[in-house]
Amino acid sequence: MEYLACDNEKEKNKIFRERIEYPFMKLAENLIHTFKFYNFDYDSKTVQKEVVGFMVLNMHKFNPDKGKAFSYFSVITKNWFIHKVKKQQKRINP
Repeated sequence: MEYLACDNEKEKNKIFRERIEYPFMKLAENLIHTFKFYNFDYDSKTVQKEVVGFMVLNMHKFNPDKGKAFSYFSVITKNWFIHKVKKQQKRINP
């Protein structure tokens, strides 16, 4: 919430690096390995960074009154992975 409320770009980057980046990277890594999302054309670190970008873009949709951030980001990230895997499978097997 602090990240979203901040207007200063420098301060926002500091908050992201110090408090958000590592948990998002770890969450993405855990989801990749837990659900075995290995079917991508590029390495897992690249996928992990792409997922973190997706989470940052959707951070504004999180509502703390509806639940915990971990649950919200786990669900949207898992759905992102499922969508990407299906899209890639369609491309490979038309």
